Amino acid sequence: MQYALVAGVALFVSALTLFSGFGLGTLLMPAFALFLPVPVAVVATAVVHLANNLVKLVLVGWKAGWTVVVRFALPAAAAIVDAPDRDDGGDARDQRSPLHRGDLPAGQQLGRDRPILG
Repeated sequence: MQYALVAGVALFVSALTLFSGFGLGTLLMPAFALFLPVPVAVVATAVVHLANNLVKLVLVGWKAGWTVVVRFALPAAAAIVDAPDRDDGGDARDQRSPLHRGDLPAGQQLGRDRPILG
């Protein structure tokens, strides 16, 4: 019964987001996390995302302006190929902002050197 409920929620949310275009993960992840362990819920949400996108492609993809799709897809693919590898074995703290690393001078973190309003 539990799996039928989870599948029903996934189907309902997927149908709902077909029309809105967003919100699948926002609605589905908490519902999955209620019934499944969180790592399994994350993977299940990703699987539903993939299936939902494939269904959308079949249902409405033929109406897409393919010249526009290609104009967006080629730069996106080039950016992915050119993206730096974040798994360089270094300390993860080195990749955070200066605020999180603590590199800012004392008194300047979180705006302590000036009033918050004004």
